[in-house]
Amino acid sequence: RAQAILKAAQVRAQRLVSRADQRITVIQMRCNHHIDTVVKAIEKQQEPRAAAHSGQAGAQTIKAVLAAVAADLTGAGEEAPGARHRQE
Repeated sequence: RAQAILKAAQVRAQRLVSRADQRITVIQMRCNHHIDTVVKAIEKQQEPRAAAHSGQAGAQTIKAVLAAVAADLTGAGEEAPGARHRQE
């Protein structure tokens, strides 16, 4: 009879461990999903800022290129040697 009680206890303990592992897996999956959701939300919030910064850098680059072209077309680049190189 003691053997039967011991065996039943071992089976019950194994089921408890199995259910605990399943619950842990579900919790990890939910946490990972939540983390992914939060990270995507943060990235989405950062996109307009990154675009604004790249837009400013792009605008500055365009201005520099236009100034260099204008200097070449007007001959101003010849008057100030190295002027083009400073703006590029």
